[in-house]
Amino acid sequence: MKDRLKQFRKALGLKQREIAERLGVRVGNVGDWEAGSKPMPKTRVYQLCKEFRVRREWLESGEGEMFEPEPDVRPLEEYDDVDVIKESIRRIYNLLPENKRGAFRDYLSKLTDDDKRSEKKIVGIETMQGGTVNQNFGAE
Repeated sequence: MKDRLKQFRKALGLKQREIAERLGVRVGNVGDWEAGSKPMPKTRVYQLCKEFRVRREWLESGEGEMFEPEPDVRPLEEYDDVDVIKESIRRIYNLLPENKRGAFRDYLSKLTDDDKRSEKKIVGIETMQGGTVNQNFGAE
């Protein structure tokens, strides 16, 4: 697994420090895992796979593709069903790393702040009111 950890990190153009920050561990931990001097805990394997969309099977065995496939994200105007739109926005939000979610919420809020009249046209649903994202997105 140690070689694949480094391979994945290099594929994304990240430094060990950036991986450590996203996982909430010391840089030395990432270095130890890549060097093979310490095993990567299963909880961190799971976290890394989720955070970076790395396939666990590939990371552990080298089989299959390195990354999970990109989600099917279509323009909102292609959706007819309000629930489908809500789910799509939730799915995109959940795929984002924790440190990017606030920016996503801010962006959605800015869409309505820029032009209140186009609120429903842009989003297609009453997800946003008064420039804020409702409780489904965890923002106030």
